[in-house]
Amino acid sequence: MLLAGDFAEFGVFRGGTALLTAEPLREAGDPRALHLFDSFAGMPETSAGEAFSAGDFDQTSEAAVRKLLAPVGVNARFHAGFIPDTFPEAGVAALAFAHVDVDLYQSVIDCVEFAYPRLVAGGIMIFDDYGFPSCARAREATDQAFVSRREKPIYLPTGQAMVIKLP
Repeated sequence: MLLAGDFAEFGVFRGGTALLTAEPLREAGDPRALHLFDSFAGMPETSAGEAFSAGDFDQTSEAAVRKLLAPVGVNARFHAGFIPDTFPEAGVAALAFAHVDVDLYQSVIDCVEFAYPRLVAGGIMIFDDYGFPSCARAREATDQAFVSRREKPIYLPTGQAMVIKLP
């Protein structure tokens, strides 16, 4: 059974995961949108205890990611700007899949607050930074975001965590 809803990636950087997400959509002839949220200008201001600084990961551009995805021909929708500033105008109604790779505590919280209510039953959220010491605050944010929800993050041996939305 095919889940309703679009796909989203929060924290695109150079587009590697976006490409991995886009390929199966193309192969299946799936017309759903792949929403790509990133500043394409590096990290925003960070808070205490985070391993990154403002401007880190600025070695990218929206144009470079567009060029990378162009041969795939997927329905990519770019939302350039800092999270959560781009959320109100994104036009995302429902999500089947969300990949969160934003490294920072507040950005993870913002992504969950945006994506989780739109995630359809059976939909999946992947938290890329969950098991990595350099992103301990991202793990803290993921755990905190699900304290009062029925779903709990499932730690994967790859270092990520997964949440499957319950009906």
